[in-house]
Amino acid sequence: MNIIRLVGVVVLGVVVCGAAVIGLSFQRDMTTAQARVTAGSRIIETACGPVEYGEKGTGSPVLVIHGAGGGYDQGLTLGEYLVGDGYRIIAPSRFGYANASTPADTSLAAQAQIYACLLDALNIAGPVPVVAVSMGGPSALAFAVQHAARVQSLVMVGAMSFTEDLPTEAVERGNHINVAVGGNFVYWMVNRVLQPQLMELLGVSRAVQATLSADTRAQVERILDEMHPMAIRLPGIAVDQTTHLPASFASQVKVPTLVLHCEDDGLVPLYQGQHTYTTVAGAHMVTYPTGGHFFAGRFAAARRTTRDFLLDAVRCSAASEPR
Repeated sequence: MNIIRLVGVVVLGVVVCGAAVIGLSFQRDMTTAQARVTAGSRIIETACGPVEYGEKGTGSPVLVIHGAGGGYDQGLTLGEYLVGDGYRIIAPSRFGYANASTPADTSLAAQAQIYACLLDALNIAGPVPVVAVSMGGPSALAFAVQHAARVQSLVMVGAMSFTEDLPTEAVERGNHINVAVGGNFVYWMVNRVLQPQLMELLGVSRAVQATLSADTRAQVERILDEMHPMAIRLPGIAVDQTTHLPASFASQVKVPTLVLHCEDDGLVPLYQGQHTYTTVAGAHMVTYPTGGHFFAGRFAAARRTTRDFLLDAVRCSAASEPR
């Protein structure tokens, strides 16, 4: 065997072995991810049909609405980061995410009705705080308008407040994200090999990434890792991309509202949070100069602000009750 052929055989062997290692690693990670999603999933029969949700903690209930690429599991993690201990975090999967169905009617009104049905099935009659993150914002606004008596307060965290007339760059970024999350293997490889680029695409600039502590980086990586397996998120992403919410809608919200937003958010730009703040009467807004869409390095501050706001809303509600 000549040297060229020998080199070719060796290279082919390395490629085959490398592919086998990658394949085994991928399958192991997907098996672990699916087991995690299955273990935490709860399905409850409601007046709207079966609803998937997750639950964590004890105390007063808080409804946490996850963003794009999520599911109940992302909602629980964000509830941990943004609300913390001492509350009962209830996190439903929105239409098309994890084990939630994709019905014929995926309107925001239908999704808001699911939240009401879930609370009914859990025997939660009184109003609850609602914390909405990213693309969870539109259905949270719909819930606050259509079921105002069920909402004690609303916290919009890096959240979308309208979808009409988005600028060209927002549409292009969405198209790039579709490529990056194109399926289980594609997203797994991108997250594994091109994570800095993925974080940048999802709204965390390279400048912010360079400043992250080990703990903060671990928080962000946990969110990215918990988007596995991506295939069970794709139907929900498709629903989100057809969501229509006019800019005028938020003006109908009458519940106490807090807006939290990072000024350098590259995925849901600051103007989305500013729109909620200026459109919802009496809303409060707190911004952070850096942190990107993942609130990198800002979760502790955001959690303190959120908890103070939730307590203030409870006091105001109690003070307004007839004696």
